[in-house]
Amino acid sequence: MAIERDAFIARIAFLDHEVKRLNSELVGIKLLNDLQAEAIIPEPAPKRPRLTRNAAYCDNCKTTIESTHRHHWVQCNCVPPDNGIYVDGGLAYSRRGAGVNASYTDLCEYEGD
Repeated sequence: MAIERDAFIARIAFLDHEVKRLNSELVGIKLLNDLQAEAIIPEPAPKRPRLTRNAAYCDNCKTTIESTHRHHWVQCNCVPPDNGIYVDGGLAYSRRGAGVNASYTDLCEYEGD
């Protein structure tokens, strides 16, 4: 009788351990599912139109300047430079700069214009 009783107690202890293990796995799965449900998937960024011409017209010296390749910094002929403008970036990016007394017209063109 004592052997059956000991075997029965050992079986209950094993089953109790299995129940705790399975519960912890279920909690882990539930937490994982909750995290996946709460995960914020960002919207893809809208495509920017591709730059096809990077140029500007200086209203002071009446010249058109154009940057044709990346890091191609181009300045107009204004004297003193406070009246002038510059264009930079080629078709990779469009950057403008203008002196304190400068005035210009943006001549950038984009794909689809």
